[in-house]
Amino acid sequence: MKRLILFTLIVFMTILMSTCSKNTNNNTLTDTIPKCDSVTLVNSPLDVTWVQKVIAGRDCQYILLGSQMSTGIYNNRIVVYFENPASNLGTCVGKVYNCNGTILLNWMENGWLDFEQNYTNKKVFWVKPK
Repeated sequence: MKRLILFTLIVFMTILMSTCSKNTNNNTLTDTIPKCDSVTLVNSPLDVTWVQKVIAGRDCQYILLGSQMSTGIYNNRIVVYFENPASNLGTCVGKVYNCNGTILLNWMENGWLDFEQNYTNKKVFWVKPK
């Protein structure tokens, strides 16, 4: 009887271990990058709804003269950079968004210096009018 229980336990553990070691969800880092309509974001970013909301003050209550938004490349992805350089509050000086409008970085957060050094292909598409 003990041998039958031991045998059953070994078979069960073997099946369990082989099932756990097989990863049916083969996610890679590229699978976690959000899918978005980057063509519209690059060609006519002012037509993108979340961009319109940011310009309207969704993430920054005070958008001052000289503020601007640009598209560019950071970490091999298309990003949108919002700059509010005249902000004396220090809370909304800059934000980096992924192509879906999710904030990736806020000014002076960990990683901001890397962003400033590696942001390329900058194309300004909006400047706060007077």
